[in-house]
Amino acid sequence: MLVHKVDAKIELEIGGIIVVISPLSFLDKSEILAIGENDGGMLKNQLAMAVESIKRAVKDVKGIKNEDGSPYELKFADGCLSDDCVSDLLNLEISNSIIEACSQLVNGVPKSFGANIKVKKSKKK
Repeated sequence: MLVHKVDAKIELEIGGIIVVISPLSFLDKSEILAIGENDGGMLKNQLAMAVESIKRAVKDVKGIKNEDGSPYELKFADGCLSDDCVSDLLNLEISNSIIEACSQLVNGVPKSFGANIKVKKSKKK
């Protein structure tokens, strides 16, 4: 059995782009799970948990361009993806697969992320 340290980088190929994620820390997982306990309705809580998972897990993307053709670059604040970047990723046609991959990290790093998600490589930072 492999252990994935929280500073590891896992490259996932999703719909022709590469999404680089890192495992969630215990604190990350605790805070994401606490969102699910809020009294905001199940669907609202699930979306909030998914967004928070993406904010904390995604470290890089490759293969995305802005409308003008320039490379798309992620922005971070306090080690987490910015809200605008999360919104940008959720506007991609592969957003459901990104949500699926990042949300699974609350339970640890799975052996397989899903049918439409291929693990390219996993490496320590």
